[in-house]
Amino acid sequence: MQNGMTFKIYLMIYTWLEMSKPTPDISLLMNLMENMNLHQEMKLWYLKAPHLFNRHYDTLQINLMACLDASDLALHETVVQRPCVQDLLDANGVLRRAQNSSDQRITYRWNMFVFEQAQILSITDASHAADYDVSASGHKLGLRSQSGRILALAGPSFWKDGGNHIALLSWKSTVLRRVCRSTLQAESLSMLAGYEEAEHVRLVLHGLTHEHKANDPSWEIEAKDAVTVMKMTDCRSLSDRLTQCGLGEVNDKRLAIDLSGMCQMIWRHKGQDYGDPLFEDKPPEDATTLVKRTC
Repeated sequence: MQNGMTFKIYLMIYTWLEMSKPTPDISLLMNLMENMNLHQEMKLWYLKAPHLFNRHYDTLQINLMACLDASDLALHETVVQRPCVQDLLDANGVLRRAQNSSDQRITYRWNMFVFEQAQILSITDASHAADYDVSASGHKLGLRSQSGRILALAGPSFWKDGGNHIALLSWKSTVLRRVCRSTLQAESLSMLAGYEEAEHVRLVLHGLTHEHKANDPSWEIEAKDAVTVMKMTDCRSLSDRLTQCGLGEVNDKRLAIDLSGMCQMIWRHKGQDYGDPLFEDKPPEDATTLVKRTC
């Protein structure tokens, strides 16, 4: 070992590999990095020597966003089964980009909107049966759909006319593990995944200015009343299905459950835990969970 820092890094890698058998757990690695005060030092090691994390396992997981802030590098985040030389070459190429742009960070415009009036924007899309998953043995599992999601904050005027700027919080593109029998199902699962992330942010924003008591769940309704979530999709059949009165019918039972759950939030009045599309002709005027179709 060249120095004590190098020894600590190797010790941490060995601990990580032993604790996360049989499959390396990236979140566990990040916790070890923080506990051993090696977060900054490991950034370069983690990208520069991915073979260290693949010495005893068939799975090579390069999670760049755990260490980098440059948004364009997120395009290269991937999980590779049975890595080859080309995968390491690609990783080295990403490393060079990261080193050349290490001073670039995500920045937000000053005074884009009043933070207390911020609304959560969940933009989702899906590509039906255009991707594939990979089994633990490395075999392709075809006919999987792709989900793309963007989570951001926007001012109240964005919903009305699309004006002003938005502040990006997260963005991701993942494979939907459930085999989707239709475009509607793929779009629904993508929107549901985006909504769950947006709902978490809604509770966090409300918790910044209000106390959340564990023995009093009323704050959950207060959070839904105080912060607006806007769900945007380009799927007309999905947006029409969520905003039409009545329940409608779909053949797939799992899809029907997902749609019913989202309808309850969209048709919810303030003060209610969930809404009911059977007793009104359109979503309530005071709804705080909105859905809109984009062109």
